[in-house]
Amino acid sequence: MLRSLLIPLLCMATAAGAVAADNLLPWADFKPAEKTLPESWKFASAKLFEIREDAGAAVVRATAQEGALVIASYEMPVPAGIRRLSLTGRIRTEGLMAGTASSQVARVALQLFTGTRRTDDQVHTVGGNSDWKPFRLNVAVTPTVDRLQVHFGSLKAKSGTVDVADLALTAMP
Repeated sequence: MLRSLLIPLLCMATAAGAVAADNLLPWADFKPAEKTLPESWKFASAKLFEIREDAGAAVVRATAQEGALVIASYEMPVPAGIRRLSLTGRIRTEGLMAGTASSQVARVALQLFTGTRRTDDQVHTVGGNSDWKPFRLNVAVTPTVDRLQVHFGSLKAKSGTVDVADLALTAMP
């Protein structure tokens, strides 16, 4: 009975922007008080990233620059027994201008892999100017999936910024 009450409350807290305690991502490694990017994440164009604080939460800002790939990535093995994953968080953009007509200017992605083959790719994209928008990417995990990657930032935008906050990857029942 208690468990049936707690699960909906936990889901609501995650959707509201709180980072769940069972977050599989090392989001806590982004510390606004420290000026260095965490080693647990990989950065394309690291000099174009900075860590800020917004209402006590860590916000990672990516600044687009003339079509450069400005992406933060985290890769991890899929924990045994997980069959569904949910990536949640908030994203905000300011002044994003596409470098080409086909470029996605701001992106958050959850990708699953079996060996070297990508088996699923769930993506949330935004552009132009937007206030904070929550997002949720849900994905089924087949037994053959052995690793996953999470990416966020800017793809080939000319200018502007992308802010990401409260990024959480959680196992779903």
